[in-house]
Amino acid sequence: MTEPILPRLSDFGLTEERLAFLDEGPGMGQFWSLLPVPVVAGAISWALTGSVGFTILGVLVLSMIGFVVAGSLLMGSVEGYRERWYASQPDTAAWRDYHRAIRDYEATRATWLRTQQNLVALLGAVSL
Repeated sequence: MTEPILPRLSDFGLTEERLAFLDEGPGMGQFWSLLPVPVVAGAISWALTGSVGFTILGVLVLSMIGFVVAGSLLMGSVEGYRERWYASQPDTAAWRDYHRAIRDYEATRATWLRTQQNLVALLGAVSL
């Protein structure tokens, strides 16, 4: 058995820059959409109480509730966003094939190394 060969990016039509871009994935700018939660909580608290103390308390309590609700809705949409982003990239299939080939290479190479070590151990035992 010969040593496995590491897959090359060029075999998949990828470059180092493109691989880095796809590995990084889409930006997670949608988390900025949680920023209005404390502002809305403050406005609601101020409108209901008119008191600074209750407004601060309202911001804390309503923000926690708002972050839980908005965060759960947002997390559901993040995966969908990531899938749509990857689907819009022209070389996503090549990128996935490359990563699959790397995983296969690593598994095959690990098996090959164990075989080599066992062979060396066997030959060492025979020569004694």
